[in-house]
Amino acid sequence: KKFIHARRKSLSTVMRRNNRKYSKYIKTDGQTSLSFKKFTEQFKASIQSRISTEQRLISDYFEIRGTQTFDDVKAPDRSHPIVPPTMARVSGKQFSDPHQITADGRSIAIPGGYKLSKVKFAFQYGFGVIGWQLFWSADGAKDLESPQRGAWHTASLTTHEFLIPKDDFLAGVEYLYDGDVMVGLRLKLFFGGFTRWLGGKTSLSTLSVYLDVSLAEREAYEDERDSGLHPDQINNPAFPFNFVIGFTGSITANRTTCLGLVVRKVIKQNLFSYSWVGDALWKEEVEKSEKDAMSTLPSIDLYSMPTHLSNYVTTAPVGPQLDGGDSLTMPSFETENQDSVEEASVAESQAESTLQASNATEDEEASIDSADESSQQTGSVAESIPLPVKPRARRMGVSNPVVAKLLAPPQERPNEPLTSSEVQFFDVLRMRTTELSHARSRALDFARNLWTNKGFRLDPSLSKLVTIRMVAGLTRWYFNGISKRLMPQSVNEKPALVMLRRSRQLLSKADTVRLRVERMLSNADVLESSAQPWTGKHLLSPKERALRAEHNKRVAAIRAEAAKVKRDENFLRLQAVIDEKRGLAQMPKLTLSVFVVNNYRLKLAAARHKESLLERMSLEEVKTGLFGSNLR
Repeated sequence: KKFIHARRKSLSTVMRRNNRKYSKYIKTDGQTSLSFKKFTEQFKASIQSRISTEQRLISDYFEIRGTQTFDDVKAPDRSHPIVPPTMARVSGKQFSDPHQITADGRSIAIPGGYKLSKVKFAFQYGFGVIGWQLFWSADGAKDLESPQRGAWHTASLTTHEFLIPKDDFLAGVEYLYDGDVMVGLRLKLFFGGFTRWLGGKTSLSTLSVYLDVSLAEREAYEDERDSGLHPDQINNPAFPFNFVIGFTGSITANRTTCLGLVVRKVIKQNLFSYSWVGDALWKEEVEKSEKDAMSTLPSIDLYSMPTHLSNYVTTAPVGPQLDGGDSLTMPSFETENQDSVEEASVAESQAESTLQASNATEDEEASIDSADESSQQTGSVAESIPLPVKPRARRMGVSNPVVAKLLAPPQERPNEPLTSSEVQFFDVLRMRTTELSHARSRALDFARNLWTNKGFRLDPSLSKLVTIRMVAGLTRWYFNGISKRLMPQSVNEKPALVMLRRSRQLLSKADTVRLRVERMLSNADVLESSAQPWTGKHLLSPKERALRAEHNKRVAAIRAEAAKVKRDENFLRLQAVIDEKRGLAQMPKLTLSVFVVNNYRLKLAAARHKESLLERMSLEEVKTGLFGSNLR
């Protein structure tokens, strides 16, 4: 034992043990360390994943283009301390543009995607601002305008227009007042800042008031919305979540005063919320018309079957009939088509006789096949397979065009041509894909040149730049710099999808529990209203009173159990909402910063310019104009 103990601690034994240990680590590190080839493969895969995610997101945004979820509120209230007391006491007719159409002060008169494009003021010398009119516009949709508020037909009246740029928003208003008269006014734009003054101070008693979107009461959904924003979007937003969509005020006999704001609070928006708004409005009108058409369609059932199809029904109609046998709910043929209806009935009777004869022939053939079954088993199996069914009108021998059209199988709709917005979107997507592919090629060329540069490797001061980790880091940094804010790699998408799937499962369970609650409450109502031995009696025996108490106790127990199950349903729905919010917060989103949105705006402008060129010339002429003639 002493010899073994001394041998274990000997220098040669310890060195061999450590060499085996660290040799294994060196081999493992060499086998798993990053090589240039492995780095380029990983880099291409990660970039392709990021490009695919961005393409999927903007495709989803295009499907909901021109839409946003919003809430319009009036701010400030007339009792707010910032409102001048002299204006708050004005007894005039109050108004709001957009029109307030709900009892709680909410306004939904201007659709999503619209914003103020022009504000026109009526100004009278010595009396200040006495009226205004608002104009709204949206991409691909008709302009909207408010009625003229105030006095527009007085002496020495001048009108002044403030044009709001296409990509800007109205953020606030500052006005000067003397008593209940607004003697001066200017607007505050989200990007452009303050505009010029209209009017000015008239005396030393003139005061000023500045109204902006911060005066609107903050809602609970705003905290949830702002918590998941990217820092780049917080510091450089392209679309504000709160902006001015209209004005409120009071109309007196000779002027408009007490200016207020209608603030639009955007809950959800996307990259194309302010693009192709006309498509969203058209789609909404189509859905509304289809819903109205479905609500006005006549009911079709067995009792409303038209007479020219009654022979195909196994049961004769016994519902209400007119003298001619027509349905009360389905329109009948005109008198001029009665001959064709009679011919159809004759053709149907002939088709039935033909069908019966064919069935008899088939029965004879089946008996012959069964006799040869012992010698040709495979043939009998093949013949037992049903033949393809012919179209019903052809099989029934119907020659009448009306009946044949009703019995004909549905035809496939031809491919519809792409709309203008779809062509523009595909051009934008193609340009963005080309831009990212070129950026990836440049980054790979940069990494390859840096890795193979002998001058860097032989220079002692620069040799550290050509290690694989430095090359990988510099390549990623260079690509992120030239890719124009390509969205980062999503690391939480799979857990987010799991949460969203679990949320849908919980909602499905909640619906099942709700049906169970409704069934239990229905059983309790039926049991309570059912006839019992004591029903209709005024005096009950002790036995009947005991039975009634037991019956009421059983009904109360069922309802208590239903209330308990209802609490389980509420818990499932609450958990589903929590999982949905967490899942949506972790899903990848496109950052709506100024840099990202301006990049797509430029591509959309190029796509629309290309479309306008193709309306006047061919594609070859456009190429010749861009790159010159092939002869030069």
